[in-house]
Amino acid sequence: MIGKFRQEIYLYEINQGQPDDMGGYITSTAYKHLEWCEVKELKGKRGFDYMQVYNSQPFIFNIRHDSYNVSYKTILEYEGNAYTIHSITDDPLKRFTQIIAWI
Repeated sequence: MIGKFRQEIYLYEINQGQPDDMGGYITSTAYKHLEWCEVKELKGKRGFDYMQVYNSQPFIFNIRHDSYNVSYKTILEYEGNAYTIHSITDDPLKRFTQIIAWI
């Protein structure tokens, strides 16, 4: 499994900044870490929801277990695309962390 970690991803954290004048907040992303991982592409889907066409392309990212503490506030960048994390699962033997993220 360790020899399969050949793709690199960049991990960014979402920071909540100053409040804007419309009741929200100005958010920004900050670079945190470069990680080597194994990437698997799952079947994508296309649908029609609320009068809009949507596409989703899920990917599985496997990273080493103790390398970086990934949370749902983390954004993954792989091959120039930003991915939103959908689920984070640890291996029972604590060897790797499996992240499912969508484009």
